[in-house]
Amino acid sequence: MVDFPLKFALGNACNNETAAGLDGAGYAAHNPFLACTFVENPDTDVSPGQAIVSSKLLAYAFILSAEGYPFVFGKDYFPAAIFPGAYGLKPFIDNLVWIHEHLASGPTVTRFADGKVFVMNRTGNPGVLTALNFDTFNARTITCDTAFGPNVMLHDYTGRHLDIVTDGQGRATFTIPSNAFGGGQSYLCFSRAGVGGDFQPVRRRTQQTFFGADDLDTPAARNAARDVGRVWCAGGTQIQAALSAHRGPGNAGGTIALEIVAPDGAERAGRLDRRGVLYRSQPVPTPACVAPAASRRRAGRKRCFSEASLSQMSKENQRA
Repeated sequence: MVDFPLKFALGNACNNETAAGLDGAGYAAHNPFLACTFVENPDTDVSPGQAIVSSKLLAYAFILSAEGYPFVFGKDYFPAAIFPGAYGLKPFIDNLVWIHEHLASGPTVTRFADGKVFVMNRTGNPGVLTALNFDTFNARTITCDTAFGPNVMLHDYTGRHLDIVTDGQGRATFTIPSNAFGGGQSYLCFSRAGVGGDFQPVRRRTQQTFFGADDLDTPAARNAARDVGRVWCAGGTQIQAALSAHRGPGNAGGTIALEIVAPDGAERAGRLDRRGVLYRSQPVPTPACVAPAASRRRAGRKRCFSEASLSQMSKENQRA
């Protein structure tokens, strides 16, 4: 579930410089395993009263520390060369993503909350204590309970604060910088000292289904070739393609062929020619030699041909 209640609670906090309303906000506070958290999307970014126009990094510090499945808005992350009008937050978001992947684990407990400051603690291993200050004028010194235990050295993985040590009761004392000029850099993320290392994105299989019908963007098959959709995948992986069709009256003898084409226009697999209702999947290799520098690429597009258009192609292009 896309967590709009949390997005609007964060928007109120950032735009109005108040931490009130963050404790227990959003669907993520009730069912984090089904909550897709986000700060902005293409619609809210251009909608007056919905866009976060101040202190946006505090919102990212929240969703990348708390439970839920966080999404980063491309315009916040990518440079202007890729996303015109981009906001240039990539260096800060990269750091917060590292914190999310390495430190933020376990249930979330609110440790401190007032009108300007919110402190939450992910209580897993190693866990993270994240403190947000929405006050644009004043730094705040806070003492709060933690899940780290007594006499434990803690490191601020944002680089803004010196290392601290919890007291004999496991409490931590620290000073959060002011949210000067509404820049949103007034957050700290403490965890056990000594955590390091890089991480690799988890590779996952996915499935895309393309439908064609006269009332859809992709119409029903006609006597012509047509681009059906684009498939994006990692270089060197395989695509499995299957083609099925619903045959209406009068076209029981027709033939439909599926072709997978690379970005350079080269055919990457022979056409899958079918005359029945079901076609068995075929593995299709995607050569790494055509992969660009990015880790994900457009592997190709699928085109469908009807029997009449196939009859007009050269014998070479009709190879199996």
